[in-house]
Amino acid sequence: MGHTSSAIVTTTAPATQSDFKKAEGSIASDLTKPFSPTEPDEALRMTMAQRRVRSELFQRDVRTAYKRLCALCGGSLVTPSEQYEVEAAHIIPRKENGSNDPRNGLALCRSHHWGFDRHLWTLRPDFHVLIPNQVALVTLNSPLLAHRGSKLRLPKDNRLEPAALALEYHRSKTLTEWGA
Repeated sequence: MGHTSSAIVTTTAPATQSDFKKAEGSIASDLTKPFSPTEPDEALRMTMAQRRVRSELFQRDVRTAYKRLCALCGGSLVTPSEQYEVEAAHIIPRKENGSNDPRNGLALCRSHHWGFDRHLWTLRPDFHVLIPNQVALVTLNSPLLAHRGSKLRLPKDNRLEPAALALEYHRSKTLTEWGA
């Protein structure tokens, strides 16, 4: 008896120059409006290519705003072909419908991005680093503790600073998880 298998093939149309131009215009327009912590309804109707473009532009815009340096430690590794280790971290995570608005982002080295996503540290409204006491008690976290109370490095363009609403969200999650 012969067995035939059918593979499911999914394809996504590649992003076009038009997709990039449209997304860039949308992001520029977003920066003139009050910060929205979640993606707008029209984002739910975007094609996969359009979503990928917005995600790529988020990465580019956030890393560029912070000069490809970690906002926490100021460090960055770079290859000779100019691939930067610094990543654009979402303050309100994408999995919680956090927006790709650059004000929902921080440029962080991989170590500090990992810690931020796991709520080992957060930011006060004045952009100073807050590390919960329970996290501070773990001896291996001493490199992170060196940043306790320090002020985050911010973009020169204050329109790209982290949104207060996004930071409030992250801070509440962190303090709920670890306590003050």
